[in-house]
Formats: sequence, C-alpha cells, structure tokens
Amino acid sequence: YLGLSEGDAQRKIATMRLCKAIPEVKEDLNHGKISMTNAAQVQSFFNAEKRAGNELPLEKKKEVLQSVHSLTKSECEKKLIELREKILDDIRSVKSKTDPGFEFLQKVYREDFSQTSILKLKSNFFIK
Repeated sequence: YLGLSEGDAQRKIATMRLCKAIPEVKEDLNHGKISMTNAAQVQSFFNAEKRAGNELPLEKKKEVLQSVHSLTKSECEKKLIELREKILDDIRSVKSKTDPGFEFLQKVYREDFSQTSILKLKSNFFIK
C-alpha cells in the first residue's frame, strides 16, 4: 500500500531491524558506507546464524558490518559466505572434539537445501 514492491519492503524492514540491533548502521547508511541492500544482506546473515545456533555477539556483528563497508552487492555476498565458512570452521574446531555427529551435521548445513536435496536427505535416512 506504500507503493513499494515486496522486495523493497523486505529490504527496508531488514535494514530497520539491523539499525535497531546496531544503531551505528544509521550513520553508515547516511554517509554511504553501506547500501540498504547490503545492510539487508547482513541482517539476513545474522538471522541465518541465529537460526543455526550461532548467534553472534554485538562486537562480532559490528566487525561483520565493518567488513562489508563500501562493497558492491556481489562483493558483500562473497564476503558473507567467507565469514560463514570462518564461523563454521571455528565451531567445528571446538565441537568436533566433543560431538561425533557434528561433522555430518555441518556437511548437511553446507548443502543447498532445495526441496530436491531435502527429499534426498529424507529418503536416505527414513525410507529404506
């Protein structure tokens, strides 16, 4: 009703949520250090990490935000993928020593979870 596409509205909402979590984002947006698209991608990254049980502390979130300053959309995506891999490596180094099923879970986490791969996963484990 505001004349926004669904994508535009979602980016604005994600950016507002990021601003609420990290107030410095408002200043970064005003000074052109980060675009609204990249801010929304960063917020999506934080949400994905939280859903995966890897919620980042505020200082780490600020570091992530700093690392995507002045990047294009595709550069930001690549940087966030690199950061996700680093986070997974850090977690793996700790958990692999204590949880034998952890390596399998990380392999599943990294796969592309399209419906096809989910169905394959279900069929491999539940339908015999």
